[in-house]
Amino acid sequence: MEMQGNGRNFSNEIPLWAKIIIILLTTIFLGVSIGGIYFAVYSFYTKEYSLIIIGLIFAVSFGSLGKIGLSSYKTYERWAFKVQLTNEGYFMEAMDKRTYEVHKELVRYDQMEEVVISKALNYIPNTTNIPLYTARYFVNVVLFIIWRDDSGERRVRNFTHSNKNDLDEWLEMFDQHNIPITVTDLDFRGVPTIKLLASIENVKRTTYKWDGKFHEIINVGTVTREKPLQYIMKK
Repeated sequence: MEMQGNGRNFSNEIPLWAKIIIILLTTIFLGVSIGGIYFAVYSFYTKEYSLIIIGLIFAVSFGSLGKIGLSSYKTYERWAFKVQLTNEGYFMEAMDKRTYEVHKELVRYDQMEEVVISKALNYIPNTTNIPLYTARYFVNVVLFIIWRDDSGERRVRNFTHSNKNDLDEWLEMFDQHNIPITVTDLDFRGVPTIKLLASIENVKRTTYKWDGKFHEIINVGTVTREKPLQYIMKK
């Protein structure tokens, strides 16, 4: 889920205009999908069999987009998430808006063992209609916070950054509390949660000492043509 905010305070709260756009686009997508179904049925009765496939393609494609939009909206409407990097540590809060049940968790700095910075590239769709389009990617990073809970079990939490100024603020806080920071070019977003910690520890990482110039290593918030390096789990 995309988080909104800046500095060290983020939440999934979105403005009213964004909610209206989500509802509008979802309605359009589902409407086109229903239209595709009717078109396929009409083509069947008129025996225009070649057009049935076109109708079904529209129905499935736009139906999938509508389903994604509907799912996202339901999540935003039901759950309120808050993430903060405070003076005490990494704080998370989740509230179910239906039941008002609240879950809070604070990962204290003295519980943290390492912060791993992973490069994460998001594909930018081709909207130019240029045949020889070269794939482009938006540069993000994912921070993996490795820590031990009060029972001694090692765990991992993660947070995605797409703004270099916000990222520097977080890295400075980790550095002030003497948390080791390491870097990898590998993207772990496809790794199941249960295998995430072992996968991260399985790769070579470069130690980074905060100096306010992390953008010289990974230029967060920019666009690149380099291809992402997805971590591949060993069987």
